[in-house]
Amino acid sequence: MKKIKVIGVILCITTLLFFISIILITRKSSPPDYIPRPEENAIYFLRELFNPGNNLQVRLQKFPEILNYKYFYYPPEEKIVNPSFLEILKHAKIFRTLAIFSLLQGKRQEALNLLIENYHLGKLIRGSNYEFPRYLGSAIQGETLDVFIIYILNCCDTEEDFNECRKIIKIFKVDVYEYQIRNAFIHTLSEKFQGLKDLKRAGVKHLPSYLNMITHNYTEDLRIRASLADVKFELMKMAAAARYQFLFHESFPISCKDFLFIFPDGLPNDVYGRGEMKYLYRKMEKVFLCYSAGPDKIDHCGTIEYDPSNGTTSLGDIILKIPEEKTYPFPREGLRANNANEVRKIFPHGLPMDIFACSGTTLHITDTYPVFIYSFGPDADDWERENPNGLPEVMYDPINGLNSNGDLWICVPLK
Repeated sequence: MKKIKVIGVILCITTLLFFISIILITRKSSPPDYIPRPEENAIYFLRELFNPGNNLQVRLQKFPEILNYKYFYYPPEEKIVNPSFLEILKHAKIFRTLAIFSLLQGKRQEALNLLIENYHLGKLIRGSNYEFPRYLGSAIQGETLDVFIIYILNCCDTEEDFNECRKIIKIFKVDVYEYQIRNAFIHTLSEKFQGLKDLKRAGVKHLPSYLNMITHNYTEDLRIRASLADVKFELMKMAAAARYQFLFHESFPISCKDFLFIFPDGLPNDVYGRGEMKYLYRKMEKVFLCYSAGPDKIDHCGTIEYDPSNGTTSLGDIILKIPEEKTYPFPREGLRANNANEVRKIFPHGLPMDIFACSGTTLHITDTYPVFIYSFGPDADDWERENPNGLPEVMYDPINGLNSNGDLWICVPLK
């Protein structure tokens, strides 16, 4: 009977901690010294942009205006959060996918402009007066950087290309934000629990320490996930310098001096390790690695790759690989093909990943005439498709709902 009571108390505590986590996630930070005016606040622009009556083309045309804003602030007097965090994230993924399509079509400047706008969106949200959107903002930054890395490693062939990348890197410039652990809140809550004699009788002797541990782990998890975008940003810069060195000096970097194209003042320090970010060349694999020690703070010399799905502090280095050959050789004039086999011949390593595919597959190439390249879209229905290489569904349109049926696709011009 005593054990049943203890289990019941523990379940109550677990439930309470769950609700505490929800409060922390949705909790607003202290009001800033300066509350932005509506014309400065991107939240009002996004509400107009994501108006249910705006189709995807209208939203795409209006999106460049996001660069005119410097703040993302939820007014404290408003109870309804609109647009939702989910809606913002879904559209950031849509714009990311459209940037890849632009690269396939040879519209490189259009792709770069979309990446700049998407990254700026993430940067704005990361400065929000809510805590959870800050993590969301860093996630948008990281996903945008993935496509810009693809651009650097596969579309840059000339000095002009790399100089353009260098300009964009300066625009991207990460403002590192560290999540604050709310010690005052933790201590206040701990003191309240300390005074509950019934819990002590039930055998819960170390509740304050346990509560501090749970809350600390929660805030530490958010802090690490937010910093991953910053690490990826530095690795991207190293990759640009390494690719430049390989193309114009016929070898990958062998010393810090070989990174001067991007790092005139030396390599950045590794926030997770000792000293500077690391690099090495694997001659047998014909690949150059730039890496950080990762959240476990152990240098595995690039032999174990960090995967956040295994836990935010799991083993592994955060690695960016720069192969000698292009993984995605986007034709500068745009892709043209008469059938799927011709597309696969141009891209022998496959196309970039479809961020909306639950199965982790690449963008699909249809076995049709003409050929279509498509993403499964926000409804992420790849697991339902009997013939994923057949014609795509109708074009996704947000007017029909955020997660409505439809794919994102382009038709490949004939030769």
